[in-house]
Amino acid sequence: MVAKKQSSLTEFYHNKRILITGASGYIAWNLIRQLAEYNCTLVCFSRSADIIEREKGDANFEFIVANYQDEVAWKKAVKNVDIVYHLASQTSVYEAEKDPLADYEANVKPIQLLLDACRKEETCPIIVFSGTSTQCGMPKKLPVDENVVDDPITTYDFHKLQAERWLKFYTRQGWVRSVSLRLTNVYGPGPKSSSNDRGILNLMIKRALNGEELTIYGTGKYIRDYIYIDDIVSGIYNSLDLKKKFGIYNLGNNETEETEEGV
Repeated sequence: MVAKKQSSLTEFYHNKRILITGASGYIAWNLIRQLAEYNCTLVCFSRSADIIEREKGDANFEFIVANYQDEVAWKKAVKNVDIVYHLASQTSVYEAEKDPLADYEANVKPIQLLLDACRKEETCPIIVFSGTSTQCGMPKKLPVDENVVDDPITTYDFHKLQAERWLKFYTRQGWVRSVSLRLTNVYGPGPKSSSNDRGILNLMIKRALNGEELTIYGTGKYIRDYIYIDDIVSGIYNSLDLKKKFGIYNLGNNETEETEEGV
């Protein structure tokens, strides 16, 4: 992926209609703050509009407040859209293990409804899907590249991979164009994650600023790849420079640290 210049981004997003799902979430909050600068229409789809901020800028805002299992809402959401940033998801590994069916409803069914709505509306947008680096399972060597053979070991990762494969299937049929971004451990400013087992660095920073004790799970020897939120947003931008109809990219810092070092 090659970084786009500001002038080319302004031209690219001009008059585009952009759907952002999970619009009240952590990554979407940061993405919206930057997209608001462009002369485009941002369709913010969320289960709650209470914490979606209408950022200052040249963008027009529309809001859809509905359940992600609402087929009618998806039909409305994809109408005339050029780009979809599908960031809505349930992000807790532990919650997924406790209730796999609920996790399926949160992480697989919404993208099925999104894709089928695109097929029926014949919009053929570019869809950027927010996946996870862990959906490949336990790789035999590091660093992990996009050619790794996927073998997920958790319900959460299995469902993320399943969602990605639905995306790939619909792309092959010519109904959408798409890219899947497999994100590593993201940190930086923004609203608190809805899952307690996410955003560990942000939580530790907050505790440190409040003079609270810092705690580490287990021995602290677990390996993580941390990436700053602005780099994630930049990666999301640049992923749209596609030379093919479907692409998978690992989005990380390419440097590993033990959790105790990060803290």
